[in-house]
Amino acid sequence: MKVTGISPGKRAYYNDLLNRVYSHPTLAQDSISLDCIHENEEILQEVFEVIFPFALTHNEIKAVALPFQEFVFNSTERFRNIVKDSNQQYEITWRDFDQHKYYIMCCCIIMNLYFKRSFDLNRPLLIDLPNKDGVVLHYRVLYNADFVGVSPNENARMLSQQDCELLADNYHDFELWQSYFPQQSWNLKGFGLVSMIDVTTENATANLKEILSQIELKRLPIGQKLTQAFCSIFRIANLKVGYTHLEQDFLVNSQAIESIGIVRFLFDSASEQIVLSQRAHQRLVQDKECYTISDMDVFVKEPENKKMAEHLKKHSIMSCILSPVIMDGKTVGVLEIVSTQSRVLNSVNAQKLESVMNIVAESFKRTKASVENHVEAIIQREFTSIHPSVYWRFLQEGYNTHSASFKDKSYIIDPIIFSNVFPLFGEIDIQSSSKLRNQMIEKDLCKQLESLIELLHLNHSQGSIKTIDRYVDKLSSYLIKVQSAFASGLEQKVEHYIKDKIHPFLFKDVTNFHSPLFMDYIKYIDYEHEIYYRYRKTFDLQMQRVNKVFSDLLDQRQIAAQQVFPHYYERFKTDGVEHNIYIGQSINDSLVFKASHLQYIKLWQLVCLAELVCVHYRNNKQDEISMETTSLIFVHDTPLSIQFRLDEKKFDVAGAYDTRFEIIKKRLDKAYQLGTKERIVQKKSICIAFASKKDVLEYTFFIEYGKSIGLFLPDLEYFEIENLQGVNGLVALRVRVNVDFQIETLDYVNLLSNYLNSGLSV
Repeated sequence: MKVTGISPGKRAYYNDLLNRVYSHPTLAQDSISLDCIHENEEILQEVFEVIFPFALTHNEIKAVALPFQEFVFNSTERFRNIVKDSNQQYEITWRDFDQHKYYIMCCCIIMNLYFKRSFDLNRPLLIDLPNKDGVVLHYRVLYNADFVGVSPNENARMLSQQDCELLADNYHDFELWQSYFPQQSWNLKGFGLVSMIDVTTENATANLKEILSQIELKRLPIGQKLTQAFCSIFRIANLKVGYTHLEQDFLVNSQAIESIGIVRFLFDSASEQIVLSQRAHQRLVQDKECYTISDMDVFVKEPENKKMAEHLKKHSIMSCILSPVIMDGKTVGVLEIVSTQSRVLNSVNAQKLESVMNIVAESFKRTKASVENHVEAIIQREFTSIHPSVYWRFLQEGYNTHSASFKDKSYIIDPIIFSNVFPLFGEIDIQSSSKLRNQMIEKDLCKQLESLIELLHLNHSQGSIKTIDRYVDKLSSYLIKVQSAFASGLEQKVEHYIKDKIHPFLFKDVTNFHSPLFMDYIKYIDYEHEIYYRYRKTFDLQMQRVNKVFSDLLDQRQIAAQQVFPHYYERFKTDGVEHNIYIGQSINDSLVFKASHLQYIKLWQLVCLAELVCVHYRNNKQDEISMETTSLIFVHDTPLSIQFRLDEKKFDVAGAYDTRFEIIKKRLDKAYQLGTKERIVQKKSICIAFASKKDVLEYTFFIEYGKSIGLFLPDLEYFEIENLQGVNGLVALRVRVNVDFQIETLDYVNLLSNYLNSGLSV
C-alpha cells in the first residue's frame, strides 16, 4: 500500500485543532501546571486521541504523565478503573525501585537526551495493585520518554566523557550522582506515556517458584504466601491451598507439610485416612488428571460422592480443584485449590494449573531429595558419624574408590588406618548407679502395693468382699517381701500378678473405687509396659539430663582442643560418659605434630573432667536424687594404630599388641587398690591410671598446677593397682576435685601457656 499522506479532511481537522490549542496560551508553553491540565481537560483529551484511540479505552491501560512526576492525566477508562478498584491514588511506586534508583534513572535519561550517551534503561518496572476483591494483581509499567525534552539551568554541570564514565562505574554512589546533577539544575518539558501490561499470571508463577524454593532452601512456613500466589493466578479472593501426600513413605510427610504451613483438606485426622471417592481416585492416581468439583451441593447428591463431599464440607469447601503432583510418572500427592463459594472453581479455570504443576512437582521432587539428604546427614552425624578430624581420609578413599570402580569392578577398598597415634581414655560415671536404680524400683513397688491395698479397702462394690480380701492378702504379702528381702526375681512376680489379676479387676468398673486416689494411682502407670513408673522415671530422667550435660560440655570443650591440633575424638553414653582420644601426625598430615600438642591434650582432658565434676555437683543441689560421681583417666605409655572396621562402622585398635589398651580400659573402673578392698575410683575424685610409671611425673605437675588455681584439693595419692586378668604393673594417681571451684575462670584457649608460665611444668 502506497502512503501518500493524510487526507485533506484530516489535514483541515488537525489545523483546526492546533489553532484551538494555540488559543490557550498556557498550553503552548514548554511546561504546564496541574491547574492548567484540569482546566483544559477536554481539549487535551482530543489532542491525545491519536495516541489514545477512544475505541480502546476499555482495553488498553495508558495515561499521560508529566516528566518524572507522579501525576498522570488523560488516562484510559481501564486505567481509571484499576486505580479506583485499588482504593488509592495512582503513584508510580515501582516494586524494588526506591527514590535513589528513580533519581539516577532520571539522570541517565538526561545524559542520553542531552549528552548523547547510550545508557540502557530497559528493566522490568512492576507495580502491585489489589482489585476490588482484594486480589493483588501485577502490572509491568512501560515509560515512553520520546516526547520529553531537557535543557540545562544556570547551575547545571556540563559533563565530559570522563564524567559520564565515572558515573557509569559508580551506580550505587548516590552522593556522587547528586554532585553532578544538583537539584533544580535541569528543565524538563514535554510529557511521558505510561503504559501498563497485566502480567499477573506470569508474575504469580515466578513468585510461586520463589515461594516453593523456600521449602527446599530454608524450610520456612510458606502456606500463606502460596495461597496469595494462587489467588493471583486465579484472580479469586479467599482461596485456600492444601497438599495431601498419597505415599506413606514419601519423605515430605505430614509433619514436614505441617511445619511449612500447608494444610491437608483430603486427610481425615480422626480416621487417619485420605478421603477420596472412587471416581476422584481414578482421575487423580490412574489417569493423572485434574479433578474438579464446582458445586458441592450438587456433588453430594450422588451416593458414591457422599463421604468425600461431607468431609470437604466440614472445611466449608463448596468448590475445589484437585490436581495430581506427579513424580517419576507416579502420582505422589494432590494439590488442593479450594473455595468457600460455589462455582468459582471449575474445569475451565482449572486449565490455569497446566503452567504451574510442573513447577510444583519439580519443587517437591527437589524437596524430597533435600529431605533425604538432610536425614542422611542427621544419621551420619548422630548415629554413624565420621569425625571431622579424619573425614579427609574417608573422602580421599571415596574418590579413589569412585575412580577405580570405572576400571576395576572388583576393586577392594583400602583399609583406613592411622598409625603411631597416642591414645587417651577418660570417663565420668555415676557412682553405684545400679544400686540407685534398684532402690528406685523398690520404692516404686512399695508405693504401688501400698496404693493398691488402700484402693481395694475403699472399694464400694458389694458381693466381691472375698475376692478383695484375697487380693489384699496377696499384695500385703508381696509388700513385706519387697521391704525385707528385695530381689530382681521378686520384681517380675509382683508386676505379673498386678498386671494379670489386680488391674483387670481394678479397671473393670472404676466407679467402685475412690476417685482421687484412683486418679493419683493411674497417673504413674506406664501403659506401654503396664508398670508403676514413678521413682524410676525420676531416676531415668535425671540420668538422661546428667549424661546430656556431660556430653554437651565435653563436646563444647572439644572445640578449643581441636583448634590446637586436630585429633580423633569419640564419646559414648553409659551410666555416665566415656571418651576416647587419638592424637598424632597421621591424623592430620598437613600440620606438624609436636610434643606440646600431646601435652596440651593431656592437660585439657584432666581439667575438662574436673570441670564436669564441678558442674555435676553444682546441678545436683537442685536434683531430687543425690548422685555421686567417679572419674577415671587411662594413660597408655606407647603410641598405637587404629583402623576403621567396615563391618562395625567404627574405629578400633589395629594390632594384637595394641588390644592391651582396650582390655585395660574396660576393666579399670572395677579395679581395686593393691592390698585393699577400696576401688581405685572414688567420689568427687579423678583417678589417673598409668600403663607404666613413665608419665606419672608429668601428671603430678599437671595436678600441682590444678591445685595452684584451686581446681584440686591438696591431698594427692599414689598407689599400685591390683593385677587384672593378664595385666599387671599398673600404677595410679588420685586427686580430689574442689567441687566449689569457679569453673567460669577456666581458659581452655590459653590452657597450656598458662600452665607453662606458672613455673610448675616439667
